[in-house]
Amino acid sequence: MEHIREFVGKANSFGEYYKHNVYNHLKDITNQIISEFKKTFENHARSSGLVISNSVYSNIYLYEFTDRVKDPISLVEKLKNKNLIFELAQSYDLTNLGEDEKSSLNKFFYKVDDIIGIKILTSLNEDCKNVLQLIKQEMSDSLNGIELVLDGEIPTTMSNGRKIYKLKGCYKDTYSFELQIKSKIDSAWGDLEHNLFYKDYDFNYIKNNNREIMVNIGSLLEKTDKLMFSIRNGKQEFSNEYKRYAFFQAISEGFEKFVLENYSSKYILEKNMDTLYDLYNYCVGTESENYKVKYENIKVPINLTLESNLINNFNLLKMNNFEITLLEAIHFNWLQEETQEEHNKQIERVEKLINGLLYHSLNKVSNKLQMQLITEQYTNKIINIITEYKFDFFKKNLLLNTELLAQFVMLFISINEAAETARDEDFSEYEDLEYENVDQFIDQLILIIFKQIFVENVDINEEKDTRIFITEMVKVLNKHNSSKRENNEVIQETINLLNKILGGNYE
Repeated sequence: MEHIREFVGKANSFGEYYKHNVYNHLKDITNQIISEFKKTFENHARSSGLVISNSVYSNIYLYEFTDRVKDPISLVEKLKNKNLIFELAQSYDLTNLGEDEKSSLNKFFYKVDDIIGIKILTSLNEDCKNVLQLIKQEMSDSLNGIELVLDGEIPTTMSNGRKIYKLKGCYKDTYSFELQIKSKIDSAWGDLEHNLFYKDYDFNYIKNNNREIMVNIGSLLEKTDKLMFSIRNGKQEFSNEYKRYAFFQAISEGFEKFVLENYSSKYILEKNMDTLYDLYNYCVGTESENYKVKYENIKVPINLTLESNLINNFNLLKMNNFEITLLEAIHFNWLQEETQEEHNKQIERVEKLINGLLYHSLNKVSNKLQMQLITEQYTNKIINIITEYKFDFFKKNLLLNTELLAQFVMLFISINEAAETARDEDFSEYEDLEYENVDQFIDQLILIIFKQIFVENVDINEEKDTRIFITEMVKVLNKHNSSKRENNEVIQETINLLNKILGGNYE
């Protein structure tokens, strides 16, 4: 036992060294790390759903930072519990440390996994997900010296059944730290549990007999957290619905007379209220006073003939569609103060309108397909097509028809997946390819698909490469058909469309 007492004494000595030479320095480093986190969060917290408001405060932050540097007593316990003191004592003689040895010993302490602990405390568990998402989006790469390990299972499940978000980090390639993301409820319970089980050895002895109680408390905490979230979310939902109701009322008051005079019915206006709400948010913003709709003299945009495929194709779209003409008229009156329908402004106005309508429709498509979509990707592709090509008519409304837009999205996905396979195989199947490269061929194929859905039936009997590629797309969609059962109806319709283009049944 003399040997053990000797190393216990050495552990205490290293704890004293740590207290006088490392501890305060690590506090300064911790403040630097916290400062970098706060900068990032201040820039992105609102867009990440981590800032709300109420009738008193305009900014309520759903997170706060706490930190700790491992105190000397805890460090000594770690050196003993992890048997680190034996290696440390062999490597360093505290009675005779040169400058190089001091620097090396300090770095040893800097690299202890949890020597620095940073905790992001959130209001509720749901906010933990938003914090993690913000970190993944904004801090996945090294940021001002901070590097985080973001792979692996996050969150993990603790012994009490609760989830914990725990990440390893490093600062300036020198200082290790551990980041935890916890709700305030979980943190308070975790601290109590830690003190009872980890610090109080008497109670620790009987903890296995109380595990069922602990799990039950964890379940109760989860129910409490969900109840608090529903209360908070309910207020936000009420606020959002109130804004929507106020918008609907303002639209009705501002445009009812205009709609009745021109359309003989309010139904078309009421039918498109949700579309108008999303369009307004996209083009103008919800913070604008009175929603800019109470005009005494509502103007109708003039159809100017311009050398612009975008304008001319848009005019074709609205020629046989009551809804688009109404949406354009209201959109025009929102923006008329800044556009005045000048020639050089009309293209910009129409492009903004098309963007807004596609933004609304593609969000509905995303819900329909139960898939997260990069809306801009599909919007830009459609606008590029109707800007680059001249069409004589449109058989379907491509701006509001969510069923057909859903097909276009699925076809776009299958094209990209099939294209990746083609690139991997050096496009070897396409021996007689007349296009310069894969991307040029893909652009032409997307145009063919676009025409088939929205413009006219396409005959590709002579297009050998296109037939082969579309057959590959059918294979891709069949894979989706078996893995994403919630989308089966849309996918099957899409496969039927491709087979119609091919002129037969291709599996």
